[in-house]
Formats: sequence, C-alpha cells, structure tokens
Amino acid sequence: MAIRWICDTEGKPAYYQEGQRIYALQTATCEFCENGGWWYQMERGAAAYYVKDDQVFTPDGRPAFHYA
Repeated sequence: MAIRWICDTEGKPAYYQEGQRIYALQTATCEFCENGGWWYQMERGAAAYYVKDDQVFTPDGRPAFHYA
C-alpha cells in the first residue's frame, strides 16, 4: 500500500495517508478515516473535509490541504 503525502495550503507536509487512514505527520496519530471522498474524524466520526481531485476542502468549500 502506497503512502500519499498531504500538504497544507502553504505546501508544508501535514498528514500522510495509508489506505483509508490519515495520520498527522508530527505525531503519527491516526486522526481521520477517508470514506467516499470525505475525511471523518476518528474520535467523533463527524465529516471534517471532502476530497475533490487532489484537493481537500472544508465542508463550506474552503481549501485546506492537497495531495502531493
């Protein structure tokens, strides 16, 4: 399974994705699970972001991250 790197809007690496799980780069803690184009918070299960192409957006459509 290939790791996908995820950068913030300034281009700095922030997360990495292995399968459906998304980990914080600094702590290696799984913070999100990707399913059906949405990132769900691991603790609360709430939809936090959605993915379109290689861009990640907040639910109100603001850019948050992108896949490198």
